[in-house]
Amino acid sequence: MVIPTHLVAGRPRKFLPLDPHLPDGLAPSHAVSSGWTTCRPITADVPIGPAEHPAITHFATCPARVAAHRTEPASTATEGTPE
Repeated sequence: MVIPTHLVAGRPRKFLPLDPHLPDGLAPSHAVSSGWTTCRPITADVPIGPAEHPAITHFATCPARVAAHRTEPASTATEGTPE
């Protein structure tokens, strides 16, 4: 699902891919409006409201990204690092 982020007058819409199903152990990152038309980040100052739905960015749950992250070893390059 891709929905627009918080709308700002005079600025074009920006879209964000979101997953409405939260994997175990991951907290929601965004609150989606009751009509599923806009979203906003969840913060400590503005938690998810009673009329909003929790969702998480697709970037955090993408199977291709998660698989690549698990199989690619960390870089061991030292070129250009100070001694």
